Amino acid sequence: MFKPAFYRVLFVINDGEELDIQSISEKLNVISSTARRYVRELVKKGYLRETRPGYYALTSEGKLFRNSLKNLLRKDVDEHLGYVITDPFTGNPVPIRVTNIQQLYAVVKYGLVPSDILAEHIRRGYLTKWVNDVLGDHDLANMLENNRDMSIDQLLAVLEERLKILDSIRSVLGV
Repeated sequence: MFKPAFYRVLFVINDGEELDIQSISEKLNVISSTARRYVRELVKKGYLRETRPGYYALTSEGKLFRNSLKNLLRKDVDEHLGYVITDPFTGNPVPIRVTNIQQLYAVVKYGLVPSDILAEHIRRGYLTKWVNDVLGDHDLANMLENNRDMSIDQLLAVLEERLKILDSIRSVLGV
């Protein structure tokens, strides 16, 4: 089972750096077998690669995902860049402006916007564009782009997982 804590490894390996299991375990303050399990799962996901026996580096996919997560750690985007949700059928704005992933999660979780309106924003790619261009989460944007028929429940699950990952990596980054 893949846990959000596994992603912490992406934040202890710098670009162009190779680390062994012992170094990773020391940086994460976990035992070697735990670090080994994290690394093994990240290699399977394609975020790490073994550069030579026992040494690991970030792949381009790992760097992209790490950078997406770093972008999400910013508190808020400027108010004028917030996501304004409009009813695509009438053009009327819904009185909600989203400025971070936590707010997007709340909108979805608590049904602050009708699900048919959110689904249409996903289907038309509006949410994808904002997530990519404003939040800078290219990984999530790609997921939305490739799943334009994503249900609101699926979006909620993706956002919950993303927030768990962010909470886990905050400890590594000290934020």
